[in-house]
Amino acid sequence: TQYYFKIYPYTNSGSDIDYKTTATVPNGNATTGAEPAIPDLFISEVTDPGDVYQARFVELYNNDGSTIDFSSQTWYLCRQTNGGSWEDKQLTGSVASGSVYTSANNNDDTDDYFYSQFGFMADFNYGGSSGNGDDGYFLYYGNDHSSGTLVDAYGVIDEDGTGKDWEYENCRAVRGTNQTVNKGNATWTAAEWEITSADVADCTPGTKDNDQSLPVELSSFTAKSVNSSIQLLWTTESETENLGFVIARKTADDKEWKEIASYINNQTLCGHGSTSKQNTYTYTDSKVIPGIEYEYLLKDVSYDGKIAENGTIKAIAKDNEANNIAEGFVLHPAYPNPFNPATSMKLNISESAIIKLQVYNITGELVNTLNNSRLNSGVHSFTWNANDQQGVQVSSGVYFIHMTVDNKQTSLQKVLLVR
Repeated sequence: TQYYFKIYPYTNSGSDIDYKTTATVPNGNATTGAEPAIPDLFISEVTDPGDVYQARFVELYNNDGSTIDFSSQTWYLCRQTNGGSWEDKQLTGSVASGSVYTSANNNDDTDDYFYSQFGFMADFNYGGSSGNGDDGYFLYYGNDHSSGTLVDAYGVIDEDGTGKDWEYENCRAVRGTNQTVNKGNATWTAAEWEITSADVADCTPGTKDNDQSLPVELSSFTAKSVNSSIQLLWTTESETENLGFVIARKTADDKEWKEIASYINNQTLCGHGSTSKQNTYTYTDSKVIPGIEYEYLLKDVSYDGKIAENGTIKAIAKDNEANNIAEGFVLHPAYPNPFNPATSMKLNISESAIIKLQVYNITGELVNTLNNSRLNSGVHSFTWNANDQQGVQVSSGVYFIHMTVDNKQTSLQKVLLVR
């Protein structure tokens, strides 16, 4: 058996101030080695199926470079019920590198719920049917929860999970959404987990879920209006085999996402492969309509072709000088502005379309409709006379001229009436 020693120096007062993990045996014939690093074994899935509670299981993933043999390494999977009593189970068997290890709550010859639901025996029988959505699971190395090293946590020690962020009643919790997770975390972190409602059919014991080791760890994703365009900005803390990014867009009227940019045809969207350095990316969407809200979806693609979604963000492009409704449709700024009592504007149209041009006050009430008909291609002029409102008194203030093309694209510009 190989042993590891720690040598402690003492002050005159007798209190220990430091220790070393290597030392020479007094006769000089042998030297201890450094204590080995703890392998990268972590919790990858925790379940409480809503339809068959006896089929609960916890899955571990070996992200280390070699097989973990539980006969030569001491590992405990510990469950704390309602933040109170502990149940510690020492793991047995082994788990190969890049493989999963499943611990079922019912996996024996007389009460084999796990096998009947999933068609194979789990690697380890935890025993009992507890482990419901408010109980925490904790992975310890070297000993149980009383003296072992806490390697990974699902939940918070001494906390009842009811109503907490980590509660998983009638759900499954899977590790790794939207970031790279490659080792355990002694502090439960919500960003590392995806918790969704689940029955037995939704659970995947014995299989590494695709979202456990995603290519990109994203730290920020923002959008802002710049010169009548929308600029996207995102920062990665690390990247793993990242080919590049794809950007999709939609409006409230769109049912599906439409890809607008890709690393395939835009060099600025190419990834940095595998790196632990921080990188910042930008993309400017100039084909937008001022006044319309757009939603953007950021995706990344790994070397093996897996696509991961990195969240969405919304933004509205603000008016600059001219309002570009769509290619070939330009509503020029009203002039004069401020005005009293009338202001005019020109509209360039490259093809026939139904044009609706309306005036609203600051509370959103319709004040006047300047046009609501099909117009042919060419240049059209419109005038709003605030004195000609069919008996409606129009006072000084801010008004908005709103335009739509074929009831889809919109534009908005502000005018000021000064009496």
